[in-house]
Order: sequence, then C-alpha cells, then structure tokens
Amino acid sequence: MKLKLFPILFSLLLILGACGAATDEGNEAADNGGDTAENGGAAEENGDQEQAQEDENQDEAQAATIGDTVEVEGVKITLESVEVYEGEINQFQPLTQDHAIVANLVVENTNQEAYFIDNTEFTLYDAEGFELTQALPSEDMALSTELPGGKKVKGTVYFDVPAQEGEWELRYESMASFDGEAAVWRFPAK
Repeated sequence: MKLKLFPILFSLLLILGACGAATDEGNEAADNGGDTAENGGAAEENGDQEQAQEDENQDEAQAATIGDTVEVEGVKITLESVEVYEGEINQFQPLTQDHAIVANLVVENTNQEAYFIDNTEFTLYDAEGFELTQALPSEDMALSTELPGGKKVKGTVYFDVPAQEGEWELRYESMASFDGEAAVWRFPAK
C-alpha cells in the first residue's frame, strides 16, 4: 500500500510545486506589470504635462495685443487701449497695489439672441502670473450689460496693479461658457 501512495503523493507534490512556481511567476509578472503600469502612469502624466505645455504655448501664440479683436461665442471683443487710471478710487475699496489701470473695450454681439457681458468675467494676470484684483472707481462704471443681438457697446474694466516691468495678460471667459473658450490679450505692464 505504501508503494501505491508514493506515486500519488509524488504527483501531488509535483502539481503543487508547479502551481507554486506558476504563482510566483504570475506574481513576478504582476509585479513587473505593476511597474509597467506605474511607468505607463508616469508616461501618461508626462504626456498630460506636455499637452498642457503645448496648450499654453498655443495660447501664447494666439494671444492678441492692444487693438486686436477676439471672437468668443459669437461676441467680438476689441481691447482698444490700456491706460493708467487717473480718476478717484472708491474710498470703501482702496487700492492695495501701486495704481489702477483702465482697459477700454468695444463689444459686438454677432449672435441673434442677447448676450450678458460683465467686468467680473475679465481677469488680469501680472508679469509673474499672479491674478490681480479689480479696482472700483468712485465715479466711473465698469462694463456690465445685457447686449441685444447685433448691437455694440463701449465699456471699461479697472484693475488694481503693481508697478512692474514685463507683460500682463488680460483674459475674458464668459460665466455661461461650457467649453471654457477664452479671449486672451498680452501687453506691456503699465
């Protein structure tokens, strides 16, 4: 009887050994696959960073300057000028930077339906990439209107800015925008 059990036990040990080796190889393959997935994840992350850099470079290449018209969602916006603001600032919201600037705009709604445009949809970034706050003049009103289809409006946007060298970036993006389309202008700091 011992002789009959020996081949069975031997076969069972071989099977279990083979299963264990296969499991070890599977674990090693899984570990390598994990490394590959991690490396793939790193490659994917690098690809995302490269795509973001390409998008930023494309944004820079497509940035308009003072005097240029940019169309967003059927609305044409022209940045006519950017000047140091000489008027008085509201006493309840004093400047925190060195001075204020005013951006003079012309907006044309080429859509059939009305389009709301507001100064709060404009953002200014300084030469170091920091977002600047808007300034509140005492007398003058910033752009804010419901513009009927086919009509135009002149308006202004005011910003509290530091004295610095370099280039500033003005961005317009509608609060109602679903695709995040933005108009971008770059111009020398004032």
